[in-house]
Amino acid sequence: MARVRLAEKPQNIKKTITSLFYYYKKYIPKLIVALVCSIISAGLSLISPSKIANLVDMISVGLTGEMDVAAIQHLCMFLLFLLLLGFIFGYIQRFLLVGISQRFSNELRGSIFKKVNRIQLKYFDNNNFGDLLSRLVNDVENISDNLSNTIAHLVSSIILLISAAIIMVCINWQMGISAITFSLFGFAVMTWIVSKSQKYFQANRKNEGELNGYIEEI
Repeated sequence: MARVRLAEKPQNIKKTITSLFYYYKKYIPKLIVALVCSIISAGLSLISPSKIANLVDMISVGLTGEMDVAAIQHLCMFLLFLLLLGFIFGYIQRFLLVGISQRFSNELRGSIFKKVNRIQLKYFDNNNFGDLLSRLVNDVENISDNLSNTIAHLVSSIILLISAAIIMVCINWQMGISAITFSLFGFAVMTWIVSKSQKYFQANRKNEGELNGYIEEI
């Protein structure tokens, strides 16, 4: 059985990014719309807690005095509107990202398949078929997910994190700074874990290639 290569970094990163952009540039308008929907959804998720707090305060005041039922109903309707609006924008975001991911991966796999049909037969003699199958399936799927879902979720998460940090500092700066400090510590620990676990992902990819090659050859 031929030796399976571990995942390596591209020799020319600029050329690799340019090649991926050639396939992805047609989806940029949809990606921008998805990012805008993600930002709006994140903003709405920040507004809802403050309105819920106002609702609780109004109900608490009403328990000891006169309850403003009309104002409570109005606030409940506004909260329902926010939740519905957030759901709509979140659905649009997911719908666009799933469509982009599937179309991009399908086009990229088609190009790779055409490339495979043009390469010489000795390539298949010197390389494990399972490794090639892993590149066609797993690598393309990872690229598609990273270019679509990860980018949008990263942008919305950054906006949500910064906005939440500002709100916490404005409400109680001691608790806000404590929360930010623990978040940064958690991020540092996560970065360390990812750097240490990279070799296990490479070993998993090697085992996948060997297993796929064995299945195809028996």
